[in-house]
Amino acid sequence: MTWWSARSPDERGLDGRRGPCDTQENPWRKVCRMPFEPPGIDPAVASGPLTRDQILHLAQGRIAAIHVRRALAAEKCAALARLLDSVSLTDYDIRKYRLPAAHLGPSLNEAKVAGEIDPGYWERRDHTGKFWGESADDPRPDCLALLAAAWPYDVGPATVDGRELFWGIIREINQGTVVHCDDVLKEYPPSLLDHPPVAQLGFNLFLSAPDAGGETLVWDRRWTAEDEKHRRGIGYSRRIVGNDVPVAVTPATGDVIIFDSRNFHAVRPGRGRRRITLSFFMGLTDDERLILWS
Repeated sequence: MTWWSARSPDERGLDGRRGPCDTQENPWRKVCRMPFEPPGIDPAVASGPLTRDQILHLAQGRIAAIHVRRALAAEKCAALARLLDSVSLTDYDIRKYRLPAAHLGPSLNEAKVAGEIDPGYWERRDHTGKFWGESADDPRPDCLALLAAAWPYDVGPATVDGRELFWGIIREINQGTVVHCDDVLKEYPPSLLDHPPVAQLGFNLFLSAPDAGGETLVWDRRWTAEDEKHRRGIGYSRRIVGNDVPVAVTPATGDVIIFDSRNFHAVRPGRGRRRITLSFFMGLTDDERLILWS
């Protein structure tokens, strides 16, 4: 059975529910009906140069992931690894994350206070922005160039009341993660972002990949309210996916892996070299913008 082959895009809608493909007026109607026939490509994981069609197929649920190999040159990855060796990453709260991990930069889902953004988020955004602004090795322009070459419409930071959100968090995850999912429309009121997304994808650029392990795992499974009984910190018990077999994507240094973050996903423990990514979310809006945040 191919990825989501039992459900047509028109039944599912672009956002995984019935909606964006329903009306003639909606700009997504045409793309929701495109056939997915990439010759010579694994039906679950699209590879090769990043394209608009790949992004749309991922948002529609026709594929599980996109794997762009050698998106960033080895020399730049090495320079970034040396830069990060000199920086103290901040440990995540082990009580919430359950496995050790560290980061550089703020994330929106960590800044939630009573359904709103913690005012301190903006200071952390500016502090990390200054760090990258003073570095000649900032990889975010490379990510923007990759996306802009594939997406023919506006690409840029998501905004809240006109203020740009931070995007491009550095994360070091060497011992894997619990099963979890990410959906800004469930984490915050739908009106938070100036341009709410109809689909949310996770983008990970591997600045350093482990010698073995460290795969990204994606399940054909979305969150439901009943799943909360399995919550463990920021994630969920592995029982939530049962015996379902995930799609596993193995990273190499310089690769980009993109998947639908609203699906349950996890990371396997790695061995050898550190597993360090530059990560952010990509939101597709109903006016064809591609908005970014971490």
